[in-house]
Amino acid sequence: MIPDAEGVAPQRAQRPARLLAVLTALGLLAALTASTSGAATPTVTGVSVPSCFGAAARDPLAPCVNPALNFTAIPRPSDAALEPGAPCTPNRRSSPPVCHFGVPRQNATATVALMGDSHSTHWRAALAVVAATRRWHGVSIDRSTCPFTFARTPGRGRCAGWSGSVVRWLQAHPEVHSVFVSANSGSGVVPLPGMTRRTTKMNGYIRAWKALPRSVQDIFVIRDVPHSRNDTRECVTRAVARHRNPAQRCARPRAGAMRTDWQAVATGQAESERVKLIDLTRLMCDDDRCFPVVGGALVIKDIGHLTRTFSTTLGPFLGRAIARLQTPSS
Repeated sequence: MIPDAEGVAPQRAQRPARLLAVLTALGLLAALTASTSGAATPTVTGVSVPSCFGAAARDPLAPCVNPALNFTAIPRPSDAALEPGAPCTPNRRSSPPVCHFGVPRQNATATVALMGDSHSTHWRAALAVVAATRRWHGVSIDRSTCPFTFARTPGRGRCAGWSGSVVRWLQAHPEVHSVFVSANSGSGVVPLPGMTRRTTKMNGYIRAWKALPRSVQDIFVIRDVPHSRNDTRECVTRAVARHRNPAQRCARPRAGAMRTDWQAVATGQAESERVKLIDLTRLMCDDDRCFPVVGGALVIKDIGHLTRTFSTTLGPFLGRAIARLQTPSS
């Protein structure tokens, strides 16, 4: 049993009549995305999604445990790499290329942008849940291995100019009032002369945020997620096959899983009311360990990318954090 996030004795949920194994990963996602209000238990092909599934198992405001999920991992680790990302309709004529998700623009109450490297795109499933609830139109602007930064990154100019093109795109689209940025905490940077790698990295993020047009009222920085070991997938597979709890058997010490995220650290030095940190680590880790499976959902599909399944279950908690931090007029 995974301890709850606040050390509160959790209430035991009732065991579902039929186990989660009858659900397909995509069907589960559709149900969770459709049920954003929490008013009803979502169903897929007539089967209820069990209580406490995914991030809900570590909800600090309503701790709960469902024993039926203790020996489950959805998706299976062998299938996780094949799990498609959250739907997003591409517009390749745009510069930089973007894709669209959430409510159609003509029906939306607001437009938001999700920006960064591949560690931003794994948050799209969570943000899609928020978008469905709030009737937001979402724009995803990403480039693999390229965080949204004005620091120089390694490689042959792959990321050079990309962040500037994102700024120009936002200047041309003042309807975007909120942006969400996230990045691989292990991403590289070329230190400036006389500066440490850490300082160069933080300054690069801060400079990029300052360059955003004033039409962007909120800059939400989402802290990077735990990183798994190379053998975590095999450990989870063995544990499930042997009817052992993969969350307990395959947990990783938090000190090794949580790399320092200098983008998150930089939010405290940005000196801007627009820049706000969202940290959902407590839904994946306790004070000592990070769990590869939470509430029956596989958290990380490779080394550092969320599964679409688990990301979707983070949606209500991402929405909760946004509601607490958002500028009232945005």
